[in-house]
Amino acid sequence: MGALAWVEVLDARGQVRQRHRVDALPALLGRGYGCDILVDDPWTSPIHARIYRDLDGTLQVEDAGSENGLWIPGRSGRVHAVAASAAPAFRMGRTTFRVVPAETPVAPTLAADAEVPGPARWERLVPAFSLAALAGIGYGVGEMLDDWGKHNNGEIIADAFSIVVVLTIWAGVWALGTRAVSHRARFGGHLTVASLAVLLGMLCTLVAGFAAFLFPGALTTEVVLFLPGLALSVALIYWHLVIASSLPRARIAMIATAVVGAFLLVGVLAEDGDGEGRAVGRLEFGADLKPLRTTFIPAQDTAAFFSGVAELRSTVDSLAKVER
Repeated sequence: MGALAWVEVLDARGQVRQRHRVDALPALLGRGYGCDILVDDPWTSPIHARIYRDLDGTLQVEDAGSENGLWIPGRSGRVHAVAASAAPAFRMGRTTFRVVPAETPVAPTLAADAEVPGPARWERLVPAFSLAALAGIGYGVGEMLDDWGKHNNGEIIADAFSIVVVLTIWAGVWALGTRAVSHRARFGGHLTVASLAVLLGMLCTLVAGFAAFLFPGALTTEVVLFLPGLALSVALIYWHLVIASSLPRARIAMIATAVVGAFLLVGVLAEDGDGEGRAVGRLEFGADLKPLRTTFIPAQDTAAFFSGVAELRSTVDSLAKVER
């Protein structure tokens, strides 16, 4: 007798890790050895759920009174039952599953000399390298605005190319680590994350420079940029780790925060011991002012200014008379 269904165990990226054959219904899923499908997950109950066929022939997954219930990714709240045809995946404990009826059709068989359908490898990298090029162009234009002597297109192109090279090396290092962990490099994903981080970093620097210019007495570029810089650094490490591993998101967030916090602590300690008496914890940063329309600059009209000068002169004269 053939299989009635297959239960697929999915990883964090939706790829199939294991397949379990279902020969009889109802079938029990759980951690207990009496179940038809054993689940090696300490967050699942001994008998967590059961698979049965409804009156209309639809395969259903029903909660068997478990401790942590059934969940559908992307929805809030636990559910009592999941229809295999309506929900492509469901979660028990911290493991994601998918029930596939045995009669589900598969793609046609490829010829011996045919390639697996899908975009070519270089085509999948086009969006990532486009973002990297955009980050490079933004950096080159920013360098030109910072140094008005740079009007040579060759210098701008060199600055842009240097950023693309740095991003490519950064993404390559992460891709090697990902390859060692999950056997898939995912270079395009790492390059996309790094390029977006550079673009957001340039935007934060621009906003911080303008904010410090508009409010010189209350804000500095370092103050405006400090918290966004920390958040951006944590987000960068977080998304690289999400791509590289299948750890729970909460644990990845803790790791990313700890890494950035450790680097920040090392920087603070290094600055504290440099012997120059600078304030501990202050990040060094400098940015040139950018051109700004005069309508955005707080100013005072000439009448009010000269009125204040006259009042100041009168005050000084009165003080001089008192001294005499």
